[in-house]
Amino acid sequence: MGISGNSGCMHCNRLGRGGYYGISFHFQKRFLSVADECSDADSIEPLINELERQS
Repeated sequence: MGISGNSGCMHCNRLGRGGYYGISFHFQKRFLSVADECSDADSIEPLINELERQS
């Protein structure tokens, strides 16, 4: 079941649909920015830096 059901991600259930979509949109947008940085730098270093920031 998805976020509206009884099972699924505990954190997503707490956020509700609006929070879930907001966070999904944020990370999707962030991923595209990092992908552009990787393309411009011709390296995966920006991706590694982002993973360090997020962990």
